[in-house]
Amino acid sequence: MRRPHRSTLLPLLLGAALLVPLVAVASRVASLMGADRPYEVRYIPQGKALSLLPPGPKLSIANAYWLAAVQYIGGQQLAQGNYEQVYPLIDLVTDLDPRHGYAFQSAGIVLSTADRLDESDRILVKGIEHGPDWWSYPFYLAFNAYFYRGDYAEGARWASIAAKTPGASPNVAQLALALEVKKGDPEAGLVLLGELLRTAQDDKLREQLEEQYRLARLQLDFTRLDAAVARYAEVKGRAPERLEQLVEAGLLPAIPQEPFGGRYELRADGKVHSTARDFRFRPAEGAHTRWMGPLRPPAPSPQEQRP
Repeated sequence: MRRPHRSTLLPLLLGAALLVPLVAVASRVASLMGADRPYEVRYIPQGKALSLLPPGPKLSIANAYWLAAVQYIGGQQLAQGNYEQVYPLIDLVTDLDPRHGYAFQSAGIVLSTADRLDESDRILVKGIEHGPDWWSYPFYLAFNAYFYRGDYAEGARWASIAAKTPGASPNVAQLALALEVKKGDPEAGLVLLGELLRTAQDDKLREQLEEQYRLARLQLDFTRLDAAVARYAEVKGRAPERLEQLVEAGLLPAIPQEPFGGRYELRADGKVHSTARDFRFRPAEGAHTRWMGPLRPPAPSPQEQRP
């Protein structure tokens, strides 16, 4: 094997010596450019600054930043990052393309999962105000409220809005009802379902809502009967033995008709039960049923009101 001639060895050594700082400089430049963090977004413009662009360029920019957002979210999930760029990215995308419904929805879910609830709420509210008419936006707001914050009243409010949005699943109305009961206001759930029933066009949807309406009536009856039993014990100094005693004491005008075809009865455990559908939503811990005055005669259901 031939050894390098002395005349060529010196240039090779000098080249190698120079290569080390050049590699370091190149790595530093690549780092500053974000080449070592392919999912980091180096620049996010303000949507208002681009609002005067024609529709075509705005849509192209929105699509480019949507792709960047998807890559960024995937990269942060792999790296367990802080997700701080999700909201600015989706805010820009939806400024430029407010009909991009999936952007609102996906960002709302990702941000709540990353414990950035305020940003999640903000982008979902923006979807309600400017995006397509999707029931999923208020639904996820309801989920944020009751699941992450334990705010049943706010959860019920958003669930009610979701249930009234075209295309919503009947299960959303069930959620709204459950949350109304947990915050101690089952009558609001009954009103919500009544409104949905009056506007339902699909027979299958109406059938499901009517079942839920009867369930709401059941929960409202349980709440008022429980309150009357508690009021009787407070006034008389002892618990009633029969529900009819509540009528005799003037606390109820009559025992309400059980909506599933059974009857209500006061059992040995001192609680009101149904012989047909003895099911209750469990109120939130610390919730108390208040005395609401004598039970009013139940309003006819929207099914009964139809000619």
